Amino acid sequence: MGNLFEKWPASYFVLFCLSFHPLVSHEWSGALQAKLHGKLVKKHFRAPRVVQSPPFGWFLELDAAGKSCTAQLFQELSQEEQTFFSDIDLKTVRLGLNQLDTLEWCRDHCGEKVTIEGELREPSFHRELACFYFCPENVDPPITEKETNQAYEKLNEISWEPSSIKWTEEDATDTSLELPDSEPERLISLTGTLRLRVLNGDINEGDIERGGYPSYNWIVKLDPESFKIACSTPVRAAFHSPGTIRSSRNCEEMALTGDYDEEWLCSHIHQTVTVQGYLWHAHTGHHHTPVMMDSEPWFKNWSLSQCKAALH
Repeated sequence: MGNLFEKWPASYFVLFCLSFHPLVSHEWSGALQAKLHGKLVKKHFRAPRVVQSPPFGWFLELDAAGKSCTAQLFQELSQEEQTFFSDIDLKTVRLGLNQLDTLEWCRDHCGEKVTIEGELREPSFHRELACFYFCPENVDPPITEKETNQAYEKLNEISWEPSSIKWTEEDATDTSLELPDSEPERLISLTGTLRLRVLNGDINEGDIERGGYPSYNWIVKLDPESFKIACSTPVRAAFHSPGTIRSSRNCEEMALTGDYDEEWLCSHIHQTVTVQGYLWHAHTGHHHTPVMMDSEPWFKNWSLSQCKAALH
């Protein structure tokens, strides 16, 4: 499918910029072992209005001693970090639940006063409900055998589904979906049933309850004619061939990205809709359908040659 560098100009440019961000290129400057007391609560994240049960994370509302710990850690941060996290909530910590049975423990003790020992860690770059992370190592009341057993029973129920994309030798040489640099990206209209998928966490941060953040995917399940168009429309930086699109597990689904009106989407959920935009292809684990539609061209104000020039 051509030289890989030719397909990644925009992505490499983003990584190039991130590598020089002061909070990405340097190690986090603060950490603190602590024993914290407070009320164990769950806080719900923002969600489109059609989501009946918004996802939540686990938080500890701190007592006076705990607040002094977070205030101390904040003062020990670099000036740059203090400025970046100026809106941080020092009265609360977000629990990062790496141990399976700690999640069951949280569910059993929601709303209670508890004591947790562990390490205070950096906030997430995600800005919603911004506060320090706290990774529990010991908890009081202690975790019960029942909670441990429940955790492992649920782990055994998880089924892992590997990617179903099947590459063939023909796919590897198929360049039919590569849009020439001399041609503009194509504005097209596709029709299908509108759905909303709430993704349980992020591949980097994990499940929402354990410390991740929710993301919401508006999906159009394409009708047969629109699916044919999605499989045959050339795009900028093509990462798929018609064959790999059709072999994907969610091949007939198309995620909407960009500036689509959320209120309009909420009003038309589960209905047949026609949407207009520019197609682009999945190329990371954050992309959940092989073909996606954005409200703007993939490179927007950047031509392919400009993206390449930025890397030299």
